[in-house]
Amino acid sequence: MQILGNKSLKIKYLNPSTVFIATGPPEGLLTEDLEASSIALTVQIVDTVTGAPVHRQVHKASHALVSC
Repeated sequence: MQILGNKSLKIKYLNPSTVFIATGPPEGLLTEDLEASSIALTVQIVDTVTGAPVHRQVHKASHALVSC
């Protein structure tokens, strides 16, 4: 753990009971037919014990597929 200049905490390691979730446009959707601003990739880290979101980030106009 590290204390930053703005007095917030930077946690070095995540809780082991967290999951990473990435969602994007459905497979097979023709992204060429949509406006770039309407396509987004959303990534989230969620605590599975409490169900609380730890972090959420939206990447607008992303064109990559999400796969495992």
